[in-house]
Amino acid sequence: MFLLRPFPPSNRLRGRLAPLAAILAIGACGLPASAKDAKDAKDAKDAKDVKEAEDAVAQIETDQPVAWWRFDGESPPEGAIGTVSLGEGPGPRDSHTLVSSGRALVLRGDGGHIHLPDREDLRFDNGDSITIEAWIRPGSLGNTAGAYLIGKGREKASGENQNWALRIAGSNGALSFLFRSRPDGDHGGDYHRWNTSTGTGSGDRWRHVAVSYTFGDPASIRGYIDGKPVTGKWDMGGTTEQ
Repeated sequence: MFLLRPFPPSNRLRGRLAPLAAILAIGACGLPASAKDAKDAKDAKDAKDVKEAEDAVAQIETDQPVAWWRFDGESPPEGAIGTVSLGEGPGPRDSHTLVSSGRALVLRGDGGHIHLPDREDLRFDNGDSITIEAWIRPGSLGNTAGAYLIGKGREKASGENQNWALRIAGSNGALSFLFRSRPDGDHGGDYHRWNTSTGTGSGDRWRHVAVSYTFGDPASIRGYIDGKPVTGKWDMGGTTEQ
């Protein structure tokens, strides 16, 4: 699942990981009392998890995100380039709000990606806020300079066709938020990058990641891994109010 919001996250983000799908518990009968009690307890927990999952989906729909990619079809979405497939996504073992496994986009690190046409609502200006959320399973990272989760180019392609992006970097899988500031007066425009001090790590465990930022307000940057805040710092390009 990939979620792009046009505003910073509220406290709902902490501890709430959005579900990909939900299932309903199917009952049984004719069990001994002890087994029936255990089954009733399990059914109650399942019903509670389903309700939390449904509430989380409803909240996302209420928030009206700019984009919400769920990858729940039988084949990769339109715009797939290179080696791209679908596989099993995160499920109950990864979050109590995921009561059944969803689908996920599978990328092999060989350049496969989804190319989307430019849209007005994917363009952010000074004063606009952005929140990017995603479930990811990094696999083997190595010491990568930046593996893209999502990135937007500029309105016109150039030798530096980069507008904003969320990547994972380094062998620890640090979250890396990057954007290009617009030239304005004496400011000629530059790349600005914020990296978290801790990361997702590598391996087959699903992790929920999120970054939020208000352009022009460097102090507004926030990062989250599995619903918990993580610290970071601006390095390349430093801070800017552009």
